Amino acid sequence: MTRWKRNRNRSYYGSLTHFLRSLHSDKLASEGFIVQRMANPAHSPMNALALAGKKLSRSEVDRYRSYQVLEEPLRSDDLLVKRLHTAEQSIMTFPGAIQVTYTKEMGLPSRPGMSQRPQKSVIELLSQMVRIQANGQYFPSLDLLISAPAYVELLTKAVGHKNKLEYFNEYREYKATGAPFKGLLKNETGEFLELATGVQIPLSQIISLNNVFFPGYEDYEEVLGMRCSR
Repeated sequence: MTRWKRNRNRSYYGSLTHFLRSLHSDKLASEGFIVQRMANPAHSPMNALALAGKKLSRSEVDRYRSYQVLEEPLRSDDLLVKRLHTAEQSIMTFPGAIQVTYTKEMGLPSRPGMSQRPQKSVIELLSQMVRIQANGQYFPSLDLLISAPAYVELLTKAVGHKNKLEYFNEYREYKATGAPFKGLLKNETGEFLELATGVQIPLSQIISLNNVFFPGYEDYEEVLGMRCSR
């Protein structure tokens, strides 16, 4: 196997594309994914009621430290609208957020001095539902909010340096830049990367950093085509 293929495989397994393909084909467990519902009891009485009497743990993802994770794993049927499922596509919908753990590969330690643990990410829907294709692509393409600590750490380490960054702007136009990073920002609308030029990019719109593809873009054929044509 060539180095390019090994790198592509490494970026694919455990990725958002891999997860969505596994979800669509009802192979979450066999592909190494554990999906759990998350809720913040302080957000509403309904959340507190849903968590009552359940086995819980606290989220290890920084942004979601106040959330409780239900121990019982979810199945594909818990996340997909069964009556709308076809071989070509499915509809994903769920309340609140879900924690996705990939058990077949270790992620970066969540704190200095801690041992490696399975990769954990959190997914939120920014609309009522998204359409998933059998190849793992989803639409609308900006309606999933993914918090993946390993990718945030990559961005944090790159602050102050020139990097090769590919992203989509607010008009869904492809952009590439080598401008230094100023820092990461967070507000009520989400998380952003700020460039030294003042441009702020939602993390969900970052395609790749130094040829490492971000969640949702690991198998992005359109971007690969653009890269090859330059």
